[in-house]
Order: sequence, then structure tokens, then C-alpha cells
Amino acid sequence: MSVLGALFEGAGGTATVALRALVFAATIIAAGTVVFRLVLARTHEDRGSATPMGLAAAMALVLAAAPRLWLQARGFVDVGDPVTPMMVNVLQTGWGRGWLLQLGGAALAAVGFVLVRRAMRSGELMSVLGVSALCLAPALMGHAAAAPSVRWLAIGADAVHVAAAASWTGTLALLAWRAPGLLRSSEGGARLAEWIERFHRVALGSAALLLATGAAGVWLRVQRLGTLLHSGYGLLLFAKLTAVGVVVALGAWHARRAPAAARQQANTLAQSLQLELFFALVTIIATAVLVGTSPEPNA
Repeated sequence: MSVLGALFEGAGGTATVALRALVFAATIIAAGTVVFRLVLARTHEDRGSATPMGLAAAMALVLAAAPRLWLQARGFVDVGDPVTPMMVNVLQTGWGRGWLLQLGGAALAAVGFVLVRRAMRSGELMSVLGVSALCLAPALMGHAAAAPSVRWLAIGADAVHVAAAASWTGTLALLAWRAPGLLRSSEGGARLAEWIERFHRVALGSAALLLATGAAGVWLRVQRLGTLLHSGYGLLLFAKLTAVGVVVALGAWHARRAPAAARQQANTLAQSLQLELFFALVTIIATAVLVGTSPEPNA
């Protein structure tokens, strides 16, 4: 078995990791949609253009809920034994409560996005409350909930970490999605430039929060930092930090050059935004494996 295959297997198996990555990505996009609507967009048309992507992400979370519960329960039964009774037991655990919060948040966000499309004010509040629940849910389903001390701090740090990632990566996904079409229109370049200028102010704050909460998470989970050098968790963390470094470098380049490139209708800008998004996706996949990997070697 390859090193990558062994890491996936240790994190719950390929199917579990893939579904977990999908859920993380959908959470980030749903929350990023709210950030885009509240911070970047200035017109009703701009705000409406982001809503379909957020709605699709929220619906993906709703659809992924049942398979995730089934896979979680399957890990507790012997081969050939029925899984359904164990699903009921799993719902009574901390992971199960996080799952219920995630499902409820996704449903609330989806309804909120639908109401937003109908220009109903209540939809904005529902979508904000829904994505807030989505940002908290992963902390209840991962290492933070099992922290041996200051559990509330670990959960809070994880929730802020997810929210910061959503503000950065989720909004970036919307920019990368809209960029090709805007750069082909006569006035779209100027519009994209304004979005990018506002986005990088959001990204700077998000990066600071990610650094602080990420460091806090490692400190709370890893009893001896030296063990990171000899564990799969440490290898994955290094891979994630490398990808984050690339995203930061591309983001810094975009902060300086992208607004001018957008105003000049440079088609290569869409490709560079997509490249930044690709490395952000690598961090999501690495996180999906990290969540299912013990921070301590041979644990």
C-alpha cells in the first residue's frame, strides 16, 4: 500500500475521507457565499449572482448527511452485522450531535438562500445562522471535541478556524467561478477589480485568524511537538502548510496585480485565480485526512 493510501486508510478509508472533504468544501462555499453577499457585493445583481452556488453547497451538505452517518456507524460494527441500529447509537454521541447541527445548519442555510433569491429579508438572517452552525459543527466532530483540557477553547478555536477558511477560500471560489464570464464582458473587468480589492482585505484578516487558531489547535492537540516529526499527522500538517504557503504567495501576487489585470480584461487572471483555488482545495483534502488521523504516533 502506498503512503497516501495508508494515510487515507488510517483516516477512515478513502470513501470517508472523500465525503469529509466534500462536506468541508461545501461548508466553505456556503459560508463564503454569505461573506461575498455581505462584504464584497454592492448591488442586488451582484448579491444574487452568488446565491445559486451557496444554495448548491447547502443542498450538497443535506444530501451528504445520510451517507456520512452510515459510514460513521459502519466503523463500529463487524463485517456482516447490520449498520442501521448503530446509526441510532452514533446520534447519541458528540459526533452525532455535531452531525445533527451540521444537517440543521445546512437545511437552514438552504432555505435562507431560497428566500434571498425571492428578495425576502428573513433569508439573509437564516443563511447567516445556518452557516454559523456549519462552522461550529466540524469542531464537535473532530479532535477539538476530544481535547483533554480546555475543551471549550479547542472547540472555539476550531470553529473560528473554519469560519476564517470559509471567508478566505469560499469567497475565492466565488471569484474564480465568476471571473471568466466577467472578463469577457465590457464592464465586467472593473467590477471584478472592485471585488478583488475588497476580497483581499477580507483575506488578510482571515489569514491572521487561520494562523492563530491553527497554532492553538496544534498546541492543544499535540502533547509533545517533537512527535510531529515522526507521525503521519505531522507529515500531513507539513503538506497542508506547504499548500497554504502557495495560496498565500498567490494571494499576495493577486493583491498587487489582479485589480489592474482585471481592468485590462486580462484572461490569464481567471487562470491564476483558479490556480490559487486549486491549492486551497489541496488544503481542504489535507484537512479531511488530518481530522481522521491521530495527532500522536502509534495511537
